[in-house]
Amino acid sequence: WLIDPKHFHTTCYNLWNERVLTDTSFERVILPGECWWCKGDGYIPNSIGGAAYCEHCQGKKMVDGPAVEISFRILFYEDDYIKVWLCGTIDEIVKFVGGIYAIGDWKFTTFWDTEEYLSGYELSRQLRIYTLAIKKMVELAPDSPLAKIGLTNIGAFIDGVFVKSKPNDNEYKRSDVMTFKQDEMAAFELNLMTYCTRVSKCVQNDLYFPREGILNRSCQGKYGSKCDFWHICKNNKQVGEVLLN
Repeated sequence: WLIDPKHFHTTCYNLWNERVLTDTSFERVILPGECWWCKGDGYIPNSIGGAAYCEHCQGKKMVDGPAVEISFRILFYEDDYIKVWLCGTIDEIVKFVGGIYAIGDWKFTTFWDTEEYLSGYELSRQLRIYTLAIKKMVELAPDSPLAKIGLTNIGAFIDGVFVKSKPNDNEYKRSDVMTFKQDEMAAFELNLMTYCTRVSKCVQNDLYFPREGILNRSCQGKYGSKCDFWHICKNNKQVGEVLLN
């Protein structure tokens, strides 16, 4: 049923009508972005090979729209050996009525325990990287709308769609709105920076990457699934390099 088109269409339809249209707890933030109709060109080609100004952006190439599907790519770390970029796509940024700005992320799952699933994001790397990306806009583009949001105490939440075999039985639940304190974000950024320096040292040291998964038990998942690099790590260096190539 997970690959049944009818199930998928019903799930999307119900989600839009039963959750999205009825949710009045927040307003979506409006941000300027590339015009959807002319793809940022400022004009739209016509059938005779010419072009006319885009009537939606009036040739300005930018239009205001809801803060959804916001992609970012921010240089986080650089030395003589590596560059590390923070990359991602934020599902939405909202402003709760009478409350704070928050990052929202949709998750679809067949996991049955809704509370257990949602609480699992309390230590989410993803939500912290999204928060860090917005905070970075304060120094990268201080006059931008995102920078103004980054100066505030940003929250983050998960909108969970708990998919059942019958789409009309699907459940929709939102996690608590999580806020990450300044010292917590500083510690996360320091951990991330430390990790980058470790990777750089591995590159410097003739591409030697320690097989840490054997120590921290990340070689196997919760239900016995194997890491994607399992067959590389279980072989010697020469065979591993061939597999990587």
